[in-house]
Amino acid sequence: MMNAKPVDREQLSVSTLSTEHLSQERTEAQRVFISYSRQQFYFAESLALHLQKEGIATWFDVQRLEPGSDWAEGIQQGLTACASVVLIASRASLSSEYVEKEWKAVMAAGKRVLVALFDEVELPPELEASSIPIIDFRRDFRNALDTLLACIRSGTVHRDFVPRPGALSIPRRTSRPVVLLGLELLLSPLLTLGYLITTLVLNLPSLSTLSGNDLTNNLTIITMFGMMFGTLSCWVLYTWWTFLHRRFNFTDLRQISLGAPWLTLFFVGFLSPWGFDFWSLPRPLWEVSLAVAAGLALLGLFNFVIWGMGRSSDALRWLPTGEAPQAFRRRHIRSLLGSTTFAAAVSARRRDYELHYWPSDAEIASKVKSVLAKPPKFGEGPSFLVRAGQAIRSWLGLGQPSNVGSGQGAAREPLGFDRTQPATDEKLQVVILSNKTPGVAVESILAEHGKVIAVIASGIEIPSDISQFTQYQWVDFRNQSEEQLSVLALYLRDFDPGPTGYSLSVVPESLQKPVVPAGVALGTKFVQVLAGYFIGVGAVEALVLLVNPTGERMMPPLALAALVAAGLMQFIAVGMALDRRVTSDVLAAVLVTSLVAMGASGSWDLLGLLQSGICIFAFWRACTDWLPVDAPQKASGPTLALPARKIWMRHLLFVGAIVLFFVLPFGLVAALVP
Repeated sequence: MMNAKPVDREQLSVSTLSTEHLSQERTEAQRVFISYSRQQFYFAESLALHLQKEGIATWFDVQRLEPGSDWAEGIQQGLTACASVVLIASRASLSSEYVEKEWKAVMAAGKRVLVALFDEVELPPELEASSIPIIDFRRDFRNALDTLLACIRSGTVHRDFVPRPGALSIPRRTSRPVVLLGLELLLSPLLTLGYLITTLVLNLPSLSTLSGNDLTNNLTIITMFGMMFGTLSCWVLYTWWTFLHRRFNFTDLRQISLGAPWLTLFFVGFLSPWGFDFWSLPRPLWEVSLAVAAGLALLGLFNFVIWGMGRSSDALRWLPTGEAPQAFRRRHIRSLLGSTTFAAAVSARRRDYELHYWPSDAEIASKVKSVLAKPPKFGEGPSFLVRAGQAIRSWLGLGQPSNVGSGQGAAREPLGFDRTQPATDEKLQVVILSNKTPGVAVESILAEHGKVIAVIASGIEIPSDISQFTQYQWVDFRNQSEEQLSVLALYLRDFDPGPTGYSLSVVPESLQKPVVPAGVALGTKFVQVLAGYFIGVGAVEALVLLVNPTGERMMPPLALAALVAAGLMQFIAVGMALDRRVTSDVLAAVLVTSLVAMGASGSWDLLGLLQSGICIFAFWRACTDWLPVDAPQKASGPTLALPARKIWMRHLLFVGAIVLFFVLPFGLVAALVP
């Protein structure tokens, strides 16, 4: 056995120090700053977490900045500490002056910029230099990530081709889940429209041989299916367009992706040679159409698993900011960072805070205080059935009342903000902002305390004179999800949840987005359908009366007027509730009056009135904790309310679509047939 060579302890010490020094230099060289647009938040988040998992020290703003901190100051510190910047290049980021300042400041300091392509873009001349790596992330995220890691670690330069935007800004290269869902959303309505048009062209000449009831029945079918399926197909095509441009609502997309191909399958299978005599196609053509429709239905099921159930990270990275469900996002992040426990947060010392709110938002304030007073609980949460039961109980008003807790003897500020405790400089300042909050009150709070933690209770618009408020982080409580406030509860307990706790943090998005609680949204749909039906009945009667003044009426004029009045009152009530411009008492009076009008019309039996009454009561109950209270102190000056047209226009379009899709076809047939 060979003798071991004696070890020089001094040399060993020097070698160890040299290794540590090289390791420290390598770590410092690998510190990267993620520069991105808020419109690509989920992609930026996924990229940052993948880099961190690979051992790259990554500065990602929402991880590094505490609630209430100054964004501009924190970002400047992050740029100073990092050795390079990964710029997520998209049309939104390259048009952002803030993103431009970030990468230009890094280049001016002699640091490195690496470009991660998200879109087809027109890069500025400074970013087209041969020394700047350009990695295409549009299709294969994993391979592009490996390339980016190699560029960061070794300092090499990899340059992919930079595609220019097309005429219609439709992405020409993207991930497989996006391609598959895009094909489904495009082919399903095209098949429906093609089948509908072909059927009409081949069978319309035979209408001249029909008369009487046969003519009436076939005209009814043509009008009903033509308007209903044709309009729905155009709606799906519009969803396809917004999907490719990333301007879609995820809830609507999930429903349409599952329903559109099966609706097409039903349409093709129902209007078959074995259905109506008039709606017949050559059998080979029908069999091919049916096979394609069945294939699209299976593709719809596959896409629903990928998108609707959150099984694809590529799908998450494509979603617009604020559209990903918390469970979807949490599953993706925990697959990278693992899981942890928050048991220590239960026993952690809770910091004192002051809660400011306008008296009209007293109900929302009681909920916020209740959540912040409870020990934060995290984890995978209850099952879907349990959560569904909780949502139904809350929607029907069967849940437990909110625990307001202590601090009711609140002092009042000169401008009307209520405090839960007397003011001290050591306490954190938490302010609830809604469309009822006066702008001058927010200005006063900022002038007195400087930095605040804002809890957003509804869609708001920040005036230019208090625009510095947008420099601070905020907590989203517009949908009244307790999970959103749990991060703030952890912060109040001086507890650092680590990277896994960050996975539950609030997604930055537009303050102007009109978001409402889930119970309010569900109840709104029921009442909107009722209002659309009642108004549509009046529209059908008016159309028939215009075409055939001496024809038979559907109901007496007074009964018809009562029914239309009920629909109009429900329409106004929903609009005012969505805009938070009515108290729960006034809303209840309007809805009860609409029920009385329904009964006076004589067109509804007792069961129909009972069902409608349950829907209206559930809608009112869901709104009670969200609508403003009738506070004696009125707002002085303009509030942070969104322009009314943003809310009322969406409301009007939805009710108008109900009238157009489901009521007018029957009125049109009644007007055309003698």
